[in-house]
Amino acid sequence: MTENDSLATAAGVLLCSGGEVDEETLAYARTKIDAVLSRPGLPAVTGEVHITRASANHADRPWSATAALHLGQREVVVLAEEATGREVVFRPASVLPGTCA
Repeated sequence: MTENDSLATAAGVLLCSGGEVDEETLAYARTKIDAVLSRPGLPAVTGEVHITRASANHADRPWSATAALHLGQREVVVLAEEATGREVVFRPASVLPGTCA
């Protein structure tokens, strides 16, 4: 994907990317987002998840993710920086309400 591309997930959350984010990472992100947010009993979910990969090769954690979600009356904001795309996707998914770290 190119800078500022975005897709809606099955859960209705907008998934945006910036930098050199590969399709495999985006597919993994869509799968995780849908698995976490499409569970029965969760209130209506809206919001955005942004995944970015820095172009600096020397960065220890070039991947970052920001999730800003509304779950019913709750607002959940999660920030993560990791070394790989899979790690940066896993981190926000692991701290959302009703999930295990």
